[in-house]
Amino acid sequence: MTDLPTSRFQSSQQIGTLDTLNQYWRTKCGDHALPSRSDLDPAEFRYALGNVSLIDVVGDPPRFRIRVAASNVEARFDRALTGIYLEDLPEPESARLWDKVYRTVLATGQPQSFVGEVVEDEVARLYRATIWPLASNHRDVDMLLCCREPLDEATRLAPDTPETWTGAGAASGH
Repeated sequence: MTDLPTSRFQSSQQIGTLDTLNQYWRTKCGDHALPSRSDLDPAEFRYALGNVSLIDVVGDPPRFRIRVAASNVEARFDRALTGIYLEDLPEPESARLWDKVYRTVLATGQPQSFVGEVVEDEVARLYRATIWPLASNHRDVDMLLCCREPLDEATRLAPDTPETWTGAGAASGH
């Protein structure tokens, strides 16, 4: 059993929610390659719900539609995001990074993590996000479980961008 990598992070406490959710995802895999959405019970990870989104993988080539947007993310945008496609997010650079990470999850079938940055009240704040694959047939990724958590203000990391993210922060599978 491998934990989320901590090499870019100052303490394991800063990744507590993501590490706990990663362990939960691994247990829901059971004997399958991937868990399905129906294997998950939101009551079992209520500690993360304000920061959890579900993303549908739609079509070929795949596009990403927000099925359920994290309430904390919607509050930041001050608008409903449920039902919109990733490319329609109001922050194109952020959407490009998420798109790159989502496509890596699709290609590898493994969770991926990255460091992002948001500006709130004119202050740049770092967060860490992890994306886990879900598959209704336990094989082919058709949904993504996403969670982000703020990083401690003392954390001195540069946020990833679509150009700099290489998957080096990938979460280990089960």
